[in-house]
Amino acid sequence: MERVYAKSLEQNASVIGYHFAQGGDLNQAVKFLIISGDANMAVHEYEQAIIVFKRALDLISSAGGKGKEKELILDKLGKCYFQRVLARRDNVGR
Repeated sequence: MERVYAKSLEQNASVIGYHFAQGGDLNQAVKFLIISGDANMAVHEYEQAIIVFKRALDLISSAGGKGKEKELILDKLGKCYFQRVLARRDNVGR
């Protein structure tokens, strides 16, 4: 699957992650969900990034949790929430 989407990996990372999750490969699913969330953050799509990172967090929790990955995702979620608050504050002032 990675080879099929090699040229558009970031745009399709969420779909790839979903398929890995359905196939039971939670490590690969989390990997691609993180890629997807990062891509969403890069284009200021914080709401979508939050959804994707929460899904990755759920998968990690259901697999027994991994400290470093969980910490990484929680950090990214915090940044998304912070940026979302800033964006909403900027929109209120307009």
